[in-house]
Amino acid sequence: MAGDPWSGKESGVAYDNLDYGDRWLLLAGRERALIDRLTATCHRLDDPDITTNIYQGLVTSADAIYHVDRLGPRRYLCSPSEKGACSYEVELEDDVMRPLISGVDAKRYITPSTKTYLLFPYDPFSVTGHLREEANFVISYPRSWAYLKSYEKALRGRESNKMDFDDGWWGYVYPKNLTLHEKRKIIVPRLVTSLVCSVDALGGLYLDNVDVGGIIVVDEVDEFFIAGLINSKVLNFVFQRISKPFRGNYLSANKQFIAPLPIPNASPEQAADVARRARNLQESHTARRDTLVSLAKRMETIPRRVKPETWLFPNLKSKREVEAEAPSTLDTEDRRAWAAKQFGDALEALHEAIGQRLNPGAALDAAFADGELSFSIDGVTVSDRIFESEA
Repeated sequence: MAGDPWSGKESGVAYDNLDYGDRWLLLAGRERALIDRLTATCHRLDDPDITTNIYQGLVTSADAIYHVDRLGPRRYLCSPSEKGACSYEVELEDDVMRPLISGVDAKRYITPSTKTYLLFPYDPFSVTGHLREEANFVISYPRSWAYLKSYEKALRGRESNKMDFDDGWWGYVYPKNLTLHEKRKIIVPRLVTSLVCSVDALGGLYLDNVDVGGIIVVDEVDEFFIAGLINSKVLNFVFQRISKPFRGNYLSANKQFIAPLPIPNASPEQAADVARRARNLQESHTARRDTLVSLAKRMETIPRRVKPETWLFPNLKSKREVEAEAPSTLDTEDRRAWAAKQFGDALEALHEAIGQRLNPGAALDAAFADGELSFSIDGVTVSDRIFESEA
């Protein structure tokens, strides 16, 4: 019947083709055939020839204590979780602080930026991520130790007093993946509508809890090659069919749903080409983000003078003019509503006409001659007859 996804000749799911790794995949027809072909001809993302680690972020069990906002060198803002507690500024040694990336910071082809920092009481460069001993901590980082000591009771009491012991109460409850964050990695947000990622090309960005995951590739593979694939339509197609759905069309991109993603057997030349394109995209999108942030900061200092839409579109009738043309049978309130809709429709049509020309790479230009201001896109005038004084 209409609207039934299981109707039609290709909708049958063979009993012997239900398995997909450790679970069932209720998918039929050409979609299942495509995924089966990709599975048969490609490597999995978690193949040891491609990646060494697919991991989640750090779990402190006391984020309000360990997560602070950086104000400047050695200056951080702590926001306690207790009801009624006020945020306050604290001095902490920068050597024990790490930039912390959450899921909202991880975007497609954009190097993450954050003001949130993590107090990291471990040695990130030791083989096992050794917890800094109290004697060393007190001498090397007295400010940070004093800060942790001020929360000793709360830190000892985490998860039903699980950390209530003298040797190490200042560490995390679940000290996993401690040494991976300093490495180059691919960053993947967990809750997404479409599969996206970016690359931490320099290493040193730390990942927060289960909100965001990391992928470390083997030395012989370029992170940007894998990132280009993860951001592609093909892997997104597979991901959207094997992942777990949540409310609002969100899907889970944790390890179990990205580990099976297909990685093709690309030649060195093909892999290098994909990596080059992905690297260029990340550099360009990151530069665009930074430029927009810079422009926003500058625009905040510029006095604003609101002009009506009819200034930019002189042929556009004002709402009052449109209201005067309303049917005489309408009362005052209905006349205003009618005029507002007519005005909105006319303005939207003008915006749409401009929008159709706003393609990537379009040349934008503004000109002022003989007191007339005009705007053009690729040499085509989209707004003119705006008359202003030279000032």
